[in-house]
Amino acid sequence: CVRTRLYDDVMLILNNYEFPYKKLKEDGCMEMMKKRFVNKNINENYLNQLCTNICTQFNMKFIENLFKCLSRIDNLREFEYIIQFCSEKTVNLNDLVFQNLDITQMKSLVEIDYLCKKIKFNGEKQTSRDDLFNNLHILMKKKWTFNQLDELIESFNSSYSNQKFENFLNILKLLNQYNLSFSQHVKCNQIIRDSKNFVEQLKGLNRLIIENNFQLKGKVKNPTELLIELEEINANNPTSVKYIRTELPKELEEIKRKD
Repeated sequence: CVRTRLYDDVMLILNNYEFPYKKLKEDGCMEMMKKRFVNKNINENYLNQLCTNICTQFNMKFIENLFKCLSRIDNLREFEYIIQFCSEKTVNLNDLVFQNLDITQMKSLVEIDYLCKKIKFNGEKQTSRDDLFNNLHILMKKKWTFNQLDELIESFNSSYSNQKFENFLNILKLLNQYNLSFSQHVKCNQIIRDSKNFVEQLKGLNRLIIENNFQLKGKVKNPTELLIELEEINANNPTSVKYIRTELPKELEEIKRKD
């Protein structure tokens, strides 16, 4: 990087370029970038253009943090996506403590970091924030896309007026525990967006989980077992527990008849 260049090299640039900082910045970026490319036979014109784009959009601190996170670049399309994403979403890489990631890991973590910041924090401990990050990461591993999770957060943020961080975290945990498929994201969004409060959101999601359970051939849980599990995961919400004990069994029978 710029700080490790030989004195003579730096003086040569300072004495011979009209905009020496720009040249030093581009040279430093190019050096860090080339070290991480798996493919060493990339067109030089393409590299120069890519380097110019990065240096035009970001300061040197961002560029150093970017390459500190990355250990290797084996997918140019995903690397370009990360650059574009960070620029469009104004991502601050100073917040990321990860190092030596591959390009796919970096892409996911940058997206998740952005998603986390869309949820309002209200003095929650770092462990709760880490929990949010981890649950979003797990959903991505289960093939939920960035856009689907972004829509989920938008639906939650636009729902009832007194949203709480812990409520959204509980929703994510529910989706993860019961492996609710990414194919159900439209229904999830509708339930979260249209519910008047958190209890209604839980009711709707619990019903969706039961419906989904009967659609998974070969993976259907015993109804009684499923109700017990739902009661346990909603144990901190007496209203939801009452709903699961009294109303949900009737809805379950109705779903079974339709099935």
